Amino acid sequence: MNFRNLRYCSALTLTVLSVLGMMHLPTPVFAQATGSGADGKGNGRIDRTPTPLSPNSPAPLSPIGPSPSAPTPSRPSQFPPGTYSQTKSAVAESVNGRSRPEYDASGVELDRLLPNFNGSDPDHRSALASFKLFPTINVDTQYDSNIFRSENATDDQILVISPEFQIRSDWANHSLVFSFGADVGRHARNRAEDYEDYRGSVNGILEVWDSSRVTGGFSLERGHNQRGEVFDANSPNIADGVTTLTQAKLDLLAEHTIGILSFSAAYQGTALNFKSTEVVDNEDLDRSEHTVTTRASVAVTEGSSFFVQPKFNWRVFDLKRDSSGDLQDNNGWEVLAGIRWDASSVTFAEAGFGYQQQSYDEATFTTIKGPTANVEAVWNATDLLTATVGLTRTISETADADLSGVLVTTFDGSLDFEYYYNTIISGRFSASDEDTQGSDKTDTRIEVGASVRHLLNEFFFLEFNADYTDLSSTTAGSGFESFIARFRIGSQI
Repeated sequence: MNFRNLRYCSALTLTVLSVLGMMHLPTPVFAQATGSGADGKGNGRIDRTPTPLSPNSPAPLSPIGPSPSAPTPSRPSQFPPGTYSQTKSAVAESVNGRSRPEYDASGVELDRLLPNFNGSDPDHRSALASFKLFPTINVDTQYDSNIFRSENATDDQILVISPEFQIRSDWANHSLVFSFGADVGRHARNRAEDYEDYRGSVNGILEVWDSSRVTGGFSLERGHNQRGEVFDANSPNIADGVTTLTQAKLDLLAEHTIGILSFSAAYQGTALNFKSTEVVDNEDLDRSEHTVTTRASVAVTEGSSFFVQPKFNWRVFDLKRDSSGDLQDNNGWEVLAGIRWDASSVTFAEAGFGYQQQSYDEATFTTIKGPTANVEAVWNATDLLTATVGLTRTISETADADLSGVLVTTFDGSLDFEYYYNTIISGRFSASDEDTQGSDKTDTRIEVGASVRHLLNEFFFLEFNADYTDLSSTTAGSGFESFIARFRIGSQI
């Protein structure tokens, strides 16, 4: 995607908005989504790798490179929301979740930027008046002690520049969000690792009735994989550069409440296209993934409910057989049952336990099955301190053509402390067991990190992050250690 294409996208966006204005709609059709697009650990990019089977994919299998577009207290993360997107009161009132009006971006009304759009009548209020533009740009300087995630560490310094433009509606009931952004990374010494990632999305919510709503979103992104991780097809060919891919994603969610009963149904469709290089042919990684998740809940008391959540997935590869001649398509299911507690702004907890299975068309691949879990808890111990913990057990793909997948169990947590009203200190940790099915390989991953964010004013903020990762493996040569230190200057309007 070049800058000419970006101009075309901008022109198309303004055309759509102008049509809405000429129609004089009382309230536009969609609403702004405020879901959980980021992982809460400073990673705001969508997953550049094959998507794990659970929407709560573990951080260890996600890219851990620089992610300059992470949400900030003044710029909430965007769609897609979770399968059950009921507002979590404790999250909204957490140290990182609550609004700080003095430091929030105010945005710029589009009709002020495009005054001629009103035509000859200065008193006519155009459709653009109900939209605001929120431009941001982050500049990161980063030190990475092991850019290839290998036993023989190679360090480097990285400069990442991340501009982003969001157009948000300002409607009473519904809203709409357009977003365009990029991450441009430049390495001081290993120039083959440089990257340019681009992304664009449109998201919205339609409030049908007081008890029903429909959420939808579409995104298109050109991204890259973290080197040396399980999904990096170029790991054996370090000189060949990063693995790049194009990802298109469609998300749909419908929710309805009848008395004490609540129902939701979600669909996520993803198309992945990996770029081949002169050394590595990545065609056998190209595929489409489809996931359907439903949930039925019954309220027990105010703020608490029991739920059952079945989920089904299908993965269809462009090439039915990989380079080794094995069939690639697979499908699976998961059923969770549990309880949700959201009675106040102090504590939120949800715990679901069940069973999962993933079957493969290739007869020599091991069917992966076993218990699964999804636990999340948020506790606002005081107005100044928030603690979170989580537990997940999921099945994920692997880039190894001879193996079916990886069973990943992850436990993580974080502490956020409001040192001053405009200064937040955070600590985080994660421990994962990654069991590769069909082999003796088991990896244990430990991650710890800390960050300090200081909000200077409504236009600028500073942030420092430090993260350490230790991966030990039963397979010789697969372990590594890495340390990443990043300083960020962010600006917004």
